[in-house]
Amino acid sequence: MKLAIFSRVMGERAVAPPVPSPDEVNCETTASSGKAEKVLVPTEEGERSSDEEAPSETAAEGIKKVEAIAIVWSRSELYAAYACVFLVYFVNSLQQQITSNLLPYVMSDFASHSLIPVTGIVSQILGGVLKLPIAQLINIWGRPQGLIVMTTLCTIGLVLMAVCNNVQTYAAAQCFYWVGYNGIGFVLDVFIADTSNLRNRALAFAFASTPYIVTTWAGPKAAESFYAHSGWRLGLIQRRESGRTVKESLWYYFIEFDVVGILLISAGFALFLLPFALAGSQTDKWAAASTIIMLVLGVALLAAFGLYEKYLSPRSFIPFHLVTDRTVLGACGLSAVSFASFYLWDNYYLSYLQVVHQLSITTAGYVFNIFSIGCSFWAVVVAAAIHYTGRIKPLALYFGAPLNLLGVGLMIHFRQPSHSIGYVVMCQIFIAFAGGTLVICEQMAAMAAVKHADVAAILAVLGLSAAVGGAIGSSMAGAIWTNTLPDALAAALPEAEKTRSGEIYGSLKEQLAFEWGSEARKGIVQAYGIAQRRMTIASTLYFLTRAVKGSSYNKTAVVLRLQIPIRAMFFNRPALVARYLAVAAALFTSTSAKTAAEWREASIYQLLTDRFATTEGSAPDCSIRSYCGGTWKGIENKLDYIQGMGFDAIWISPVIHNIEDNTQYGNAFHGYWGDDPFTLNPHFGAGDDLKSLSDALHGRGMSLMIDVVINHLAANQPSTSVDYSVFPAPFNSASAFHTPCGIDYTNQGSIENCWLVTDTPSLPDIDSENGDVYTAMVNSVADIVKTYGVDGIRLDTARHVPKEFLTQFQEAVGVFVTGEVLDGNPDFVAGYQGPLSSTLNYPLWYPLVDSFMGGDFSALATTMGTVDSVFTDVNALANFLDNHDQPRFASREGNDVVRDRNAATFLMFTSGIPVVYYGFEHRFGGASDPDNREALWGSGYNVDAELYKHIALLHQIRDLASGIGEKAAYFSTSAEVIATSAQYMAIKRGAVVVVVSNVGAQGATDGFNVSGSQFDSGDEIVDLFSCTTATVGDGGAFDSTANNGEARIWIRSRDKGSFCP
Repeated sequence: MKLAIFSRVMGERAVAPPVPSPDEVNCETTASSGKAEKVLVPTEEGERSSDEEAPSETAAEGIKKVEAIAIVWSRSELYAAYACVFLVYFVNSLQQQITSNLLPYVMSDFASHSLIPVTGIVSQILGGVLKLPIAQLINIWGRPQGLIVMTTLCTIGLVLMAVCNNVQTYAAAQCFYWVGYNGIGFVLDVFIADTSNLRNRALAFAFASTPYIVTTWAGPKAAESFYAHSGWRLGLIQRRESGRTVKESLWYYFIEFDVVGILLISAGFALFLLPFALAGSQTDKWAAASTIIMLVLGVALLAAFGLYEKYLSPRSFIPFHLVTDRTVLGACGLSAVSFASFYLWDNYYLSYLQVVHQLSITTAGYVFNIFSIGCSFWAVVVAAAIHYTGRIKPLALYFGAPLNLLGVGLMIHFRQPSHSIGYVVMCQIFIAFAGGTLVICEQMAAMAAVKHADVAAILAVLGLSAAVGGAIGSSMAGAIWTNTLPDALAAALPEAEKTRSGEIYGSLKEQLAFEWGSEARKGIVQAYGIAQRRMTIASTLYFLTRAVKGSSYNKTAVVLRLQIPIRAMFFNRPALVARYLAVAAALFTSTSAKTAAEWREASIYQLLTDRFATTEGSAPDCSIRSYCGGTWKGIENKLDYIQGMGFDAIWISPVIHNIEDNTQYGNAFHGYWGDDPFTLNPHFGAGDDLKSLSDALHGRGMSLMIDVVINHLAANQPSTSVDYSVFPAPFNSASAFHTPCGIDYTNQGSIENCWLVTDTPSLPDIDSENGDVYTAMVNSVADIVKTYGVDGIRLDTARHVPKEFLTQFQEAVGVFVTGEVLDGNPDFVAGYQGPLSSTLNYPLWYPLVDSFMGGDFSALATTMGTVDSVFTDVNALANFLDNHDQPRFASREGNDVVRDRNAATFLMFTSGIPVVYYGFEHRFGGASDPDNREALWGSGYNVDAELYKHIALLHQIRDLASGIGEKAAYFSTSAEVIATSAQYMAIKRGAVVVVVSNVGAQGATDGFNVSGSQFDSGDEIVDLFSCTTATVGDGGAFDSTANNGEARIWIRSRDKGSFCP
């Protein structure tokens, strides 16, 4: 359902009615059911909408309640609710500022100053772990009920802290306190998410943090006053019957809250992390029996937790269906790393400020709280930036993470006794602004990836990640402190005080009791400097090796889409701004999607789903203009056939729903007459089948590329009478499309704005200037990529889409995209590589086909040189001999398989990615559409066919050639023409020289002299096809004698591997 209350507060005007869509994806739909499968329907606010503005009938009771509240509340009621939220945050932040500033003195009273991190490790873990049960609780009971429970726990914790008499009781009180304190904030965060749409949610979250701007200054002063004058110790509803007995209710909540899972993960993390902080303070250190036992038990319990959740738990503690999302994984990973890095240097910071820089409790508190106030202030700025631009990737990846690394790294140098406090403050400001950026971006990234019903759970997972990260950081800080400061003190204290080093180590009050400038105080300051340097180095390295390494990993392709139409900006150019809202966010995680560099190494088998294979493996009669029965499951069942030729990627025809009517040109079996971009084509299978195909490919180390059309939809009427109402919103009106007109192919503006086809079936051209429409189209593709694990896209009719929109499409989908720009001019087509990863190499295709049909190779050689010079990455271009739009190669070559072999050899070794159209391996000879779209099962999938075996051999030789030296170097090196004639051409690439011919099977055995090769004079070389050898002369020259027109691949004999034994 669309929750847009916060939009009313912001005064946003309505732009369109809600778009109907299902509440969730139905992954059970099958092709046999006759029902189409919904993928995603965005509303104009960018959130998934329900079928009506009403609470979901299938949602949990708590969700129903808040959805109902969100519908009926007025603006004034919402103002009152947010005022109360602000008040709660204000009170909570004030008391937290007071208690945190008194913590070193609490621990010093018990002579346990070094155990500051220890008291927080268990409470941090519990505070984070229990957010998931809290999320379940507020979904079942309701938000207000959850707030009451959390307030009660927080109050119990505060009371226990006030009356405790030892560290153990204080640590127990911290557990109650932090579960309650974090729970209050969590419930209020969920409430804010409930009552705000995605566009305004960042602002709402930033608003909730603003009380820290005020309490940062009041808290430390209040803490100092308490310490100086009073001591730190003073610092009705109708019940709905469930129908269960008390025993049944206890068992119900025992299962719902996964009590066993909570106990296992909480105890596991606590027992595993505590020894790191405690070992240094024990006599036997790491050899102590208690340390070893805790470590072993901790690891065992964490392993037990994983096994229990996977195999035994009736209700999994962690919502694995959410945390396997790449965007969520990235956000949680970044959160964990950031918090671990933060707590590595933060735990003893207050003590450091007072001991090393002589600051009072108040002043130290001010400096300590720079992070809180800076983070809170900057979060508002970041939220506003997200609100107005929709961009998250640049903020998180190019500003937040580098600034955090800079701030923490500078602390290594400046957090030393020899440097002024001003430099310390500078570092704090950098880290604060970085934190304000990263926290908001993490939350927005995680929430953008899930439905409203899962917001509470995803925020809980994010909180758990932060808590575990913080606990890891605290344990590491404790380990460094306890293993550094005692020895440093013993070495630096004057002889008279060495016997008291243990007492001094355990109490901040004892450390501050020494006069400034005294030898003992100097020794303490020196010891602090050593410990602080080690902690800041560890913090910097941890963030650098975890977060930054993750962000630069070459498979990063996390997609974050903020589907938010933003208006009245950039001088009232709404379309320009709306297009920027489909943005990819590479948030520090790796995926299976190939990068452009990896696609250079690929070879692609192109197929039409309907014509490749049926699910049952049958061979039905196939009318050339009708559906013939090919499916995604049929493709999966024939992957051995494809991989047997050596291909490591497939390109399949479009997957979305097409017009069902029988047109004058037959059915839309090819997939290029889409009429609903949010729905899969039921003729090819269900979503489970497409996902299964993707998984099967990935399991074989192969990749999935899908064909996509974003330029137009299809209608079975002429342009003068299109029924736009049959399209899903926002495409259900004429305003979503350009005014019908025929294309003038001499005018690029006409190509981009007129209709590709105006008769029946017509292809209504999508108005890319309409921001809502374009964003919806782009996001529909991005959602398919994300949902079904797509690794690459072939973009149909890319020339018909303005380049500025192609740029946004490329960013939004986050995977390799090769575009169809049907033009032979290299300079023109090269302009599309940049907006897109790649293009189909039509400039090369025209002379390539002509040359192998008997033309002069000089034209091909010239074009190769031009293409190499004008494209930014010639090795990312997709080369082909034929495809579904062009006549098959065999229809042109006069029934000459030798020409086929030569052309295929050139295709495999020239610069770029080789693409082979299905049926080439069986010499299918269909000419123009639709005759070039035959059913492959007519071939019997014969793996002994001549060209099938030849393609397999070419892949083996390609693997050999690319494996000599650096593989990446081979695929980033362009093929170079070294010799040509009318009938022969030689190219060199890496360790091979490839000689191809166009004379065909009737060609004579002619001599062809090759010069300028990479071979050295005197080298023995061998042709890997015929095993003929030759000796290289001066200048890399040799004679490549033709063998009845067959191609040759020459390589040094010492490099031939298992070929030609």
